[in-house]
Amino acid sequence: MIRFNRSKNFSARIVKLIKSGAHGEEEAVDILWHDKVLRNQAFKIIHGTGINIDSSQTIFNDAILIALFSVQSNKFNGNNIRAYIVGICKNKSLEKIRREKKRREKDLVTDRVRISDIDTSPTPEQILIDSDLEEEHTEILRNHYQKLSKKCQEIIRDHYYMGESIAQMSKKFDIAYQSAKNRLSECRKKLRSYLEEDERIQKIVTEKVKLWKDQKK
Repeated sequence: MIRFNRSKNFSARIVKLIKSGAHGEEEAVDILWHDKVLRNQAFKIIHGTGINIDSSQTIFNDAILIALFSVQSNKFNGNNIRAYIVGICKNKSLEKIRREKKRREKDLVTDRVRISDIDTSPTPEQILIDSDLEEEHTEILRNHYQKLSKKCQEIIRDHYYMGESIAQMSKKFDIAYQSAKNRLSECRKKLRSYLEEDERIQKIVTEKVKLWKDQKK
């Protein structure tokens, strides 16, 4: 059970301020936001669920506002406003964790869909990476690949050659899923720009696209 010193008197003061009008509400929110006892307990609970620092402050702020509305609408009937807010923080944290888990699972399934399955035709870099090329052509591709930054080389290699999903790369590089997705897209575009400037590559791609389309018929 969560225990706070003098919680009853503190709660009564907060409730009185909230019900006294707009000025009192602002003062109550300010007191709650800066209350060290409340912050320490709330953030301990939030971080314990695995929520990151950036999201923790948002959850804490939301919990205070929910408590404010509860008092205004006479839905708060307890005598410990701190414990009430900490409980809201816990529930909102767990809710966020569940939402993110569902999103990651959905993204993982989506990420498994091959680009060539959803595009009207494969992209130049996709064709070359997926194809069995002659040594001469492989060397051409390697030269363009090495023009990329080290980060782009790594993400292209991990995704196309090592078969890592965007979700896996997001975890590996410790970045958000969308950031990993954007980084892969930017690196592909950069590689594509190199390939499109090379007439030798364009000839290979033209032949492969024709073969790909024939196979789809």
